[in-house]
Amino acid sequence: MVFDKLFNPHPKEVIKPVPSRPYGETNIGMYREKNEDAILIFDRNDIYDQVKFHSVYAVADGVGGQPNGEVASHSLISLIFDHASSGRYINQEELQKINNQIEAGATTLVLAQQSDKDQNHYHLYSVGDSSALILDQKSATLTEITKRDENSAGNVTQAMGPDTGNFFLKKANQSSVLLEEGQTLILATDGFTRYIDKGQISPSQILHLKKSCPDNTAFVKSLINQANSLGGVDNITIISIPYSSQK
Repeated sequence: MVFDKLFNPHPKEVIKPVPSRPYGETNIGMYREKNEDAILIFDRNDIYDQVKFHSVYAVADGVGGQPNGEVASHSLISLIFDHASSGRYINQEELQKINNQIEAGATTLVLAQQSDKDQNHYHLYSVGDSSALILDQKSATLTEITKRDENSAGNVTQAMGPDTGNFFLKKANQSSVLLEEGQTLILATDGFTRYIDKGQISPSQILHLKKSCPDNTAFVKSLINQANSLGGVDNITIISIPYSSQK
């Protein structure tokens, strides 16, 4: 099934490598006993090659300390896949409907939808502490473009799913980006971004890895390896979406 290539609960199984196009991978890390992250790679060029579809990318992370985290993240990604495979765009109202259909547990989300106007224009929605970042090779910068729902102690203050308690979904954070040449959009769970926050992985290191890796697949793998080399204390999920020069 095509779905098996897009949404995969197995902890160290990769998601359809395509070196010249967006690539993502989920990894159990070095500490956890199971992977509560989930990933969606819905690239219309790779999968259907039909213009009526738009590309959709998402990572979800079951909220730590809550039961059924993996159920929530996988259920959410499955519901987003249903929208993508029917050609429907997700908005705030649709996210609320999707939220009400999540089977159990609590999860974070960062979602990037390709615009129908420009293949390098993405609309983003985020809930919780998963992140979207822009890596710019020309300016040598790494910029987080999504807002995190977390308090000063680092605890999630908004999540998706039926078991969020007082941290239920109110409204997803919205942002957008028009990728320029030399830029890469990175979606990641906090199993990776925690090392950026602590200064253990610097923007210059990520830029060096981007320059030294022969393709996008190798770049994502190198980021995951870097996080695991620092302890891999949580599940790690990363999607890298490079600027596309295709017309």
